[in-house]
Amino acid sequence: MARPLVYRWRDLVATDTDLTVTERAVAWRASDYGDAKGWNIRPGSLRLARDLGLTTPPGRTRNKTVERALKRLCDLGYLRQVSPGYRGHAAVYCLTFPAS
Repeated sequence: MARPLVYRWRDLVATDTDLTVTERAVAWRASDYGDAKGWNIRPGSLRLARDLGLTTPPGRTRNKTVERALKRLCDLGYLRQVSPGYRGHAAVYCLTFPAS
């Protein structure tokens, strides 16, 4: 029986030396919020930051460190943004595999 997609994806993320520790941590934790097929990932940058122990100044509605990591993961082909976030709603992502 083939391993579930999310486990194969996590193996790839864990061994990619081009990713920073923060990018790996954001990727790994974000994948916990999706379904078994790697869809409907929508935790929001503040929630991911809290989960990972990153600080966010009081009154902020987003975490720039997490957002930079999510953008880089999209640029590298590990995530695809399905729907942009807007006030009060987190962006939606799905897991993808890089082309190379």
